[in-house]
Amino acid sequence: TLIYDEPVNMVSERDIALLRRAKELFFECASIGNRPQDESYLSIVDNEDLGSVSDFIAHYTSFKFTEKQSVLDELNPRRRLSILCDLLLEEMKVRSIEQELSDKVKENMEKNERDYYLREQMRAIREELGEGDEHSEFSDFEKRILLLNLDEEWEKKLAAK
Repeated sequence: TLIYDEPVNMVSERDIALLRRAKELFFECASIGNRPQDESYLSIVDNEDLGSVSDFIAHYTSFKFTEKQSVLDELNPRRRLSILCDLLLEEMKVRSIEQELSDKVKENMEKNERDYYLREQMRAIREELGEGDEHSEFSDFEKRILLLNLDEEWEKKLAAK
């Protein structure tokens, strides 16, 4: 359940800055990793009540239960929003790392697919040229050399012959 305090008068520039920062972090965090945003996210764009904005953000984030509870346990809306900003910064770091890992995996998969495609093209070309058997015999010879677990120097000498 969301706790709605009495609206806090936005007289302080610090309050305005805190509210803007919390909203910015919330939307940035939601956009990292292409997490879907539903239309309810837009309900805080024009909301200037510290308490309701902090409750909304706490509700719609993927924080641990204990983190959400610590936010909701804080009755002062300014402190609650400040706690949320800290949590959102940590969440953004985690999501950035997740995105980097995902990008690396995708990049590796694409590279492996390209390599496989090129190897298959080379194999098809060799077959067309009638070189397929020689290459497979050479590959078998190389595999046998590697299975012997010889020193690198001996492997090179045998492969050269």
